[in-house]
Amino acid sequence: MDSYYPILSGCLDQNEIKSYLDKIFKDFYVKDIGIQCVIEEPWVTVAETSNL
Repeated sequence: MDSYYPILSGCLDQNEIKSYLDKIFKDFYVKDIGIQCVIEEPWVTVAETSNL
């Protein structure tokens, strides 16, 4: 959820989107599991993984 809102809002240009996606994978991706819901918690959810 924290990870994809800036992209969905349309407030980023193409270069910013690329940089942001790199940051999402660095900060939110849990190898072989998926995408964390929020950075403060260890939850990996199907919804966030599917949205990305």
